[in-house]
Amino acid sequence: MTQARKKAIIVLLHLVALAVLYVVFQDHVHKLYASIVKNGWYYFAQLFVTGLVTGSVYALVALGFVLIYKATEIVNSAQGWLLMMGAFFAVTYVMILGLPFWLALILTTVSMAVFGYLLDMLVVRSMIGESSFSVIILTISIGFILRSAAGAIWGNDILSLVTPYSGKMASFSGLVIGQ
Repeated sequence: MTQARKKAIIVLLHLVALAVLYVVFQDHVHKLYASIVKNGWYYFAQLFVTGLVTGSVYALVALGFVLIYKATEIVNSAQGWLLMMGAFFAVTYVMILGLPFWLALILTTVSMAVFGYLLDMLVVRSMIGESSFSVIILTISIGFILRSAAGAIWGNDILSLVTPYSGKMASFSGLVIGQ
């Protein structure tokens, strides 16, 4: 099969996929068009920016998984729980100890670097040479332990972190980027 023919088949498959998506989401497309007509292009632009921001957050999470996997060849299921620990460290520094936000940000970064290094050296590195399944079970277990430890130390109530930009709105040309 020639290279041109392969490209033509790929383009045709993309067109078929788009047609299927249109048929499946036809009602949503018509509702979106109706809302644009009703509310104007500003509404559509706001939806687009909101989707772009949300998609960027998902992309950063995926990038974290990819970077960890490529660097260590380990699927780290505890990544989110480590992020949670960083948030709890920041809450401790700002809300409990009363440190300024920017100092707490630096201390949180250093604390999590030390915590991650110790976790890697003492626990994860001991699994070198073991099966991938064992390492995945280990990272899931680390997640359970971190979640339980956080509940025991900080409780199960919702905590808020006051930042210098809390309650402020970021906008660009009238479009809200974040609140």
